[in-house]
Amino acid sequence: MFSFKLLFMIRLLNLLFAILCVIAFSCKPDILETNLGSLDISDGFALVIPDTSNTYNPKLVIETNKSGLYKITGSSSLQNVSFISTDGRTMDDKYNAEAMYDLNAAYLFIVLSKINTTPKLFESYVVNKYTGDVKATDYVFYPQTIDNGILVIDYRSKAFKMGKENEFYCFFDQSIEKISISKSNEVSFNKVTIPSTTNSSFKVDNEGNIFTDGKIVTSSATVDVEWYVSGKSIISKGFSKGFFMTTAKDTSIEISKLTIENDVVKSEILNDIGKGSDPWLFRGSAAFTNLNCTFFMFNKGIISINNLETKMLPLSIYQLSSIDLFDYSKKKLYFTGSSYNDENKKMFVELNPEKTSEYSSTPSTTSYVSKINVTLNNIVTYISTHFTNNTETFYVIPETENVKEVVNKQKLTVKQIMGYR
Repeated sequence: MFSFKLLFMIRLLNLLFAILCVIAFSCKPDILETNLGSLDISDGFALVIPDTSNTYNPKLVIETNKSGLYKITGSSSLQNVSFISTDGRTMDDKYNAEAMYDLNAAYLFIVLSKINTTPKLFESYVVNKYTGDVKATDYVFYPQTIDNGILVIDYRSKAFKMGKENEFYCFFDQSIEKISISKSNEVSFNKVTIPSTTNSSFKVDNEGNIFTDGKIVTSSATVDVEWYVSGKSIISKGFSKGFFMTTAKDTSIEISKLTIENDVVKSEILNDIGKGSDPWLFRGSAAFTNLNCTFFMFNKGIISINNLETKMLPLSIYQLSSIDLFDYSKKKLYFTGSSYNDENKKMFVELNPEKTSEYSSTPSTTSYVSKINVTLNNIVTYISTHFTNNTETFYVIPETENVKEVVNKQKLTVKQIMGYR
């Protein structure tokens, strides 16, 4: 009797277990672990990434829990961007936006972090600016720089360096990563073979030759640049194959052109500016290239190189006493700073790089530009901050549309802002 009841109970339990298994595996789960497919940006003109580490603004935390990414739309409104999975689900509770960068007229690069992970888990994507479709990188990478000996995300707008057309390079984990976009819009990723480097301020010429740590790395060799003086020389991309270099001397600035032929580097001195007198306070400066024109930005002036013709441009020409911020496109150079005549007046200057005497200068005694971003195809985005009440206004100057103007009513603390259409 006991054995029969025990056998019956065992069979009943097995039957119930089988039924439960069928039910469990036949039911569709509420949330599927799917891949990111697109960003909802097709109706926008600029993107804003807030600094979610700001704990003093509870509203900011509530807003950014949606996705941590905002867009400025054609109606001049600030809206949250949705993250869409490959099967059409929203994934706003999965990611925060960490950083973004312009690549070309059609693509941008974005870095995301997964929410509620310690340490942070990053993902990186190339994004189509018009459709929002994303392509994940083959392995996670993003622009980095070194801050007090520690590798951190590089938020500078030109953190990606362009070599040949539609080839983009960034410094990551003591190496250099490369993105290539073909004419058929195929995107590929490669790690560049170079000696291990700790220099995030590398340069790339139009042939893909890389300058880093006093050396030029070609496709077949690594060559020392004997004229480079660490701490005094500044390198900028040249017109085609090669680089320009300025070197601070005791009383002058030497400007040289570096060329590479058959893995041999040659130097040609173009000019020696300020010989016999201390021209400006040159050290601690920055340099970049703008289309066919190269500019070296210094504390008290600018050196321009146009078709190998060098010019020294004091800031007073542009009614400035100093430069606070600058950025550039293929068409224009933009910089901000204090007025030459009135330190309480801030200036916003737009300069034609081909004709440095052609510029427009906008003065303001009520606000200053706190952030600026310019894409290579000349979409200008900046934040104007009021002197007295710190009210911020976002401005987007698209290629073809009217200027978009949005007041920062959400009081977002902005980490990055970038126009994309």
